[in-house]
Amino acid sequence: LSNSYDFFMRGEEILSGAQRIHKPNLLKMHIKGLEPSSMQGYVDAFRLDCPPHAGEGIGVSGMCDHAIPEVEQLRRVSLFPRDPKRLVLSKGRCSDAALRSANVS
Repeated sequence: LSNSYDFFMRGEEILSGAQRIHKPNLLKMHIKGLEPSSMQGYVDAFRLDCPPHAGEGIGVSGMCDHAIPEVEQLRRVSLFPRDPKRLVLSKGRCSDAALRSANVS
């Protein structure tokens, strides 16, 4: 189960939100691809009774799709589209572990 939600308008997602995992034992189980010690401060905050918290994000591209119906795909006219393939990892700016996880040699 997930404490999450999506708002839709005319079949398009315009907002998503979710509550963060706040139980230390579950956090430790779900740390993948990271060194557990790098997340220890975050885990400890919940171990020391940090209250549960949540967040949400507005899907601006979905809202613009409704506002500008002449454009079939907003990504075609967006200056900086959200597309993971547009990001280029630089060996000088990323750790070796990050490059390995992204299959960059």
